[in-house]
Amino acid sequence: MLRLHVVSEFWTGLAYLGVVMALLFLARKRSDLIYGWQLWLFTIFVLVCGLRELLEIRIMFPVTRLEEGTVEFLRAILAVAALMALPSLVRRLVRLPSPLDLRNALKRLRIAKTETAQVNRWLSLGEEVGHVGHWRARRDRPTIKCSDGVYKILGRDGDGPDVAVDRLKGTLLPEDWRKVVVAVGRAFVRRQGFEVPVRFMRAGGDMRHVLLRGVLQPNEDDEVASLFGVIVDQTDQKLVEAELLKARAATEAANRRLEALALRDVLTGLANQRHFDATLAGEIRRARRMKIELALLLIEVDDFDHYAEAFGRSAGDRCLIAIAAAIERSLHRAGDLAALCEDDRFAVLLPNSDEAGAVAVAQRILRAVRDMKMPRERDGPAIMTVSIGAAEIDGSSATQDPLALVGLALEACEMAKKQGQDQVCQASLRQV
Repeated sequence: MLRLHVVSEFWTGLAYLGVVMALLFLARKRSDLIYGWQLWLFTIFVLVCGLRELLEIRIMFPVTRLEEGTVEFLRAILAVAALMALPSLVRRLVRLPSPLDLRNALKRLRIAKTETAQVNRWLSLGEEVGHVGHWRARRDRPTIKCSDGVYKILGRDGDGPDVAVDRLKGTLLPEDWRKVVVAVGRAFVRRQGFEVPVRFMRAGGDMRHVLLRGVLQPNEDDEVASLFGVIVDQTDQKLVEAELLKARAATEAANRRLEALALRDVLTGLANQRHFDATLAGEIRRARRMKIELALLLIEVDDFDHYAEAFGRSAGDRCLIAIAAAIERSLHRAGDLAALCEDDRFAVLLPNSDEAGAVAVAQRILRAVRDMKMPRERDGPAIMTVSIGAAEIDGSSATQDPLALVGLALEACEMAKKQGQDQVCQASLRQV
């Protein structure tokens, strides 16, 4: 019977000690749980109970009653303390999630993880479609956290979520890096976002035009701790804009050429009637405003109708082209304008030129046409000549009507034809 009692006490003591080991194992493996002093008190109580059972074995042999009393008193105190702390520990254990709660939480976590992955995929697709990447930089770290879109814009594989600031600096043009530093510094001072266009140089030498945008992210103390922003690839847009600018420039050049052609005579290349009328009106206003002279020469080809009948219309065109060239050769100033006003009548506008200057130009034209020695008839020594009427007004003239000056030049031209052709006659309209 004594042997059975010893075995029972021994195994009961080991059971108590096993509970203690289990509690210590739980505390070690689940260090994330907050147990408090109640658990440690309960553990000591169970330990003492185990020691008490093992001590019962010794009590069966001759021992002093002092040892037994001491152990019993200690166990009683710990039992009362453990009993008082047990409700608090039970309440904590009750609040722990059940296996069903854990399974539901795990299920929700998996769903959230799946949804987060889907959102990240959508974000990556949006960045790829929009040529955009996002980034985040902390003020206390020398690295920038970048998305895959940033790496695609930079033309490199993603070598990690973080990229060193110095490495990013090496891909920017020096003047653009200074712009970024100034923009970020101003953003911190003014506590507002920033936007700055910069140029990145890829490893292969390909330059990318991007727009760098950022906003400040304050912490709980309302201190700016980080920057968050996006980088927008505008290279394709810049290329399209460059092509549009080229196309616009080409269109404007074509329009200027068309406008020039619209103001030129197709046959001779001289100014046409429209160009001559507009220039004449403007020069008359300028002469009156600046009080300067303005001269006009009207030139008619002598017997041109007879020449066209004798040699044909094509020959008549060649004759007009040759005379037009002779007139242009006789003009030595950039502001002088030669025009073909009618079928066989030319006009030369001479700004800031008096009577003597107009007559001198007319004489040069007469000589240039004679020097061509173009036959007037199929048989005979006569050559083609022109008759010129010169008219001049000064700045004090009261008229601003271009027709008055043209009428004077026309009268002078008719006078030159009546007096034998191949000569210059002149008239003037001056304030009396």
